[in-house]
Amino acid sequence: MFSTIHYPFTYKLAQESQRELIHNWLDQDHIKKWFPGQAVINTLEDLDLFFKGSPIFQHWIAYDQEVPFAYLLTTDVIKDPAARDIYAKWCLEEGAALTLDLFICDFDYLEKGHGVKLIHDFIKEQFPDASEVFTDPEIANTRAVQMYKNAGFEVFDEFNASWHPVPHYRMRLSTKKIR
Repeated sequence: MFSTIHYPFTYKLAQESQRELIHNWLDQDHIKKWFPGQAVINTLEDLDLFFKGSPIFQHWIAYDQEVPFAYLLTTDVIKDPAARDIYAKWCLEEGAALTLDLFICDFDYLEKGHGVKLIHDFIKEQFPDASEVFTDPEIANTRAVQMYKNAGFEVFDEFNASWHPVPHYRMRLSTKKIR
């Protein structure tokens, strides 16, 4: 049972032994509501590729001491025009850029205000050279949108996602806001 939060959190790349944990996390109702169907299928297929060494995403687990409680996905934004990275055209700053998705999966950590700290600490610890970070929550997911705004992200576009064809925001964070 949950009792005390132990800062700082730590972040490690997912291990193959955590496959079942991640599958179970993504099967929870509070995750599936905003990350349904094809999005989950694509993520789990990429998780298998991650364990084989050729993923699209980096798969991360956040820990409170030894307790895993959150799942994060990142990708590097490739600024080379030949790469056709959708986010490259939105980059405003020199330096590295990445995408981020965050899922707080352990119910004991939900709605406790940890999202902003998770985002800021994760970026500072794992991506100290990143100048900007992008995310794309569903517009109707007002809690996630507000958390990202509280972390310093700003909405700059709306689109219907191919993996879940409902309105989503594209949001951008200049890491200058968190340094």
